[in-house]
Amino acid sequence: MSVGVSIIIPACNEEAHIAGCIDSLLEQDISGDVQVVFAANACRDATVEIISSYAEQFEAKGWTLTVLNLEQGGKTNAMNEGDAVATGEIRCYMDADLTLDPALFSQVREILSVPEARYASGTMVVSEAESFVTRKFAKTWSELPFMKDSVPGAGLFCVNAAGRARWKTFPDTFSDDIYVRLLFAPAERFAVPARFYWPMAEGFYDLSRVRARQNAHVADIHARYPELLGNEDATRPTIGRLVNIFFKMPVSFLTYCCVSTYVKFGVSKDLKFRTQARRQNG
Repeated sequence: MSVGVSIIIPACNEEAHIAGCIDSLLEQDISGDVQVVFAANACRDATVEIISSYAEQFEAKGWTLTVLNLEQGGKTNAMNEGDAVATGEIRCYMDADLTLDPALFSQVREILSVPEARYASGTMVVSEAESFVTRKFAKTWSELPFMKDSVPGAGLFCVNAAGRARWKTFPDTFSDDIYVRLLFAPAERFAVPARFYWPMAEGFYDLSRVRARQNAHVADIHARYPELLGNEDATRPTIGRLVNIFFKMPVSFLTYCCVSTYVKFGVSKDLKFRTQARRQNG
């Protein structure tokens, strides 16, 4: 008998992306006990209506669809509310703007159907971007050790029952994926061959601001949970590896360096200033 799987998807004002996400879910080749929980949090658009319009297709597939229309905003609350109604031994958490290869969840179930604690994700691929800067940045970013040699789990991560027992509820953080990943040693984290497609912010300015926020979220997790740092991957690229990337894709590498430099010395200071101002103002 196959192990039950619950897929929990927080969604806030995702009407532009949710149909693509659902379509790729319905193409999954996994069978048996599968539950999909959409935790729509404080949506002001048609997200809930779009999800609900797929009810018959989920029923025809033999899956259970649960739609939570939450008044309270915040991803952490949505994750916890979705988790509270999940029934599967295997829990998968994914962003609402992802699309997936059809074999992803069947491969995840196979690798997580063991008694010992495990963490799994798909093979992460940055979606094809429209802007020149994002395309070039993503090309080099995808060659870095964190992407090539580890299991990032950004936007999609899954755990089995023993793995889920390692935490109670999601802490109040924007970096739920980083927090959960660091609850597992590198040897306990697995990437399956099936891919998921992760969109990156478009254009120099938006990309820089998102990268700065992501860096701040990583630093926040490290500061709040220093006991988890022993599970961090050794993913800092060597000089030799950076040189190889440069000669392989010089324009992409220089674009990556420009964005990273601006993130470190420009937008990060602005975000830090505004964060401090918000704290001072209550």
